[in-house]
Amino acid sequence: MARNVWILSAVLVTWAASAVAADVAPPEALKWSARMPSEKIEVGKEYRVVVKLEINSQAGYRPYQNENAAFMVQLLAPDSIRLEVTERTRLLDTPYQRYFVGGAAYVDFRVISKPRPGDYLALNLVGYLAKEKDQWFVRRRGNLLLEPEAELRPTDASRTEWGDREDRLDIGDRAPAFVLPDSVERMHDLRDFLGQYYVVLAMYRHHDETFCYAPLVTLHFQHQRFDEIGAKVIGVSKEDRTLEDFKKLVDRFGPRPPEPTFITLLWDEGGKATRDYDPITYYLIDKEGIIRQIMPGTRVVRPSHRALLNELRAIIREDQAATQPADTRPADTTE
Repeated sequence: MARNVWILSAVLVTWAASAVAADVAPPEALKWSARMPSEKIEVGKEYRVVVKLEINSQAGYRPYQNENAAFMVQLLAPDSIRLEVTERTRLLDTPYQRYFVGGAAYVDFRVISKPRPGDYLALNLVGYLAKEKDQWFVRRRGNLLLEPEAELRPTDASRTEWGDREDRLDIGDRAPAFVLPDSVERMHDLRDFLGQYYVVLAMYRHHDETFCYAPLVTLHFQHQRFDEIGAKVIGVSKEDRTLEDFKKLVDRFGPRPPEPTFITLLWDEGGKATRDYDPITYYLIDKEGIIRQIMPGTRVVRPSHRALLNELRAIIREDQAATQPADTRPADTTE
């Protein structure tokens, strides 16, 4: 069966050193383009979307940590198509995620019913970018209509829904509350942090996965940098089966109970209390309890402390600007 190929490209463009924002990746650094084939979309045919990512290494940009796993695509598909798994498809945890190998990710699907007017394939491009000692989190979203010659339409990146979970948390949602124990069974309520601090909520799997605990150890030793901007880090184990397993994680941090670690580490038996939160994902929550950013980990890459701090600083600046008296804000010169 012939396979139609759609090319979706994301290009990180050249930036002069003086133009790179200190705290967030420049919005213009990532460009999306895509076009549907000119032939009619027919039921029963199989199609492939090739997602290409080109990073401007000549300007010093590079994927953070792992070239083949720092960026991934999360998918939201309409009922008219079925995502397919092939030998070239590189999966993460679900059929709705792909990561890049050699600068490309492949999304194969079959049309199983006639697309309705307005049906589209939504793509979240998320990943971690580095230049010298700085790192940024990158999030882009685009919709590709299932129509001949349709082009990719950039959409609001604060919409993060993907996969087949209709109840997945999104940016702008209120963070679900929970009360969980630490390694000495002291109880901690998320609501006790809100109103006082911005919260980095790090959801990880279990103590025996290096890619889960190693970033938490780094955050532990960088805690002062979070304290300086009024933020606290909470790590939650969702898959450690017993409290003893969870304690093995805490033992990696230096201070021993009953002395606390510099970040708050909690255990959720069976993942029940935090079932609304995705694993290996970091949520940035403001003082009002609103989720302001969602930073998923890829298979082997987690958000670095620098990327987290950059995102937090941007959120804090936005909040400070919103509370600044109107007569002291810069004049709007837009015509």
